[in-house]
Amino acid sequence: MINEKYNFEVGDWVKGETRDGAFIHGFIEVINSLYGTVKVKVVASDNEKNIGKSLEVVNRVERLPVSDSIAEGELRGLIDVALLTKDQQWFNELSEKLAAITKKTHPNSVSKTVKPNAENKAETSEKESERG
Repeated sequence: MINEKYNFEVGDWVKGETRDGAFIHGFIEVINSLYGTVKVKVVASDNEKNIGKSLEVVNRVERLPVSDSIAEGELRGLIDVALLTKDQQWFNELSEKLAAITKKTHPNSVSKTVKPNAENKAETSEKESERG
């Protein structure tokens, strides 16, 4: 059976081939151990008609490797979310990851990381009262 051979789980990203020979890329929605098939939600295919559909695939599917890396742009987006949610710990973790990525991709650039402290932390109520 397909799941015994490959040990798939719902949500796994896979690539494969349909019965009619179209290449697909998507994630597993359903595992049918009885028939040895998986239902794949197709997000990319060389046959555009398959994109967005859920297709049942037999034997011609393999799991895609999981990547632990995250792109610089994705990190910047997550940092924006951390700022919006005012999650300082998450912001600090993401900022450290971004600094590490920046060092690897731009080794000659100079970057400065500023961590919030009592001196540079914005206290809006005090600052506004001082201005007013």
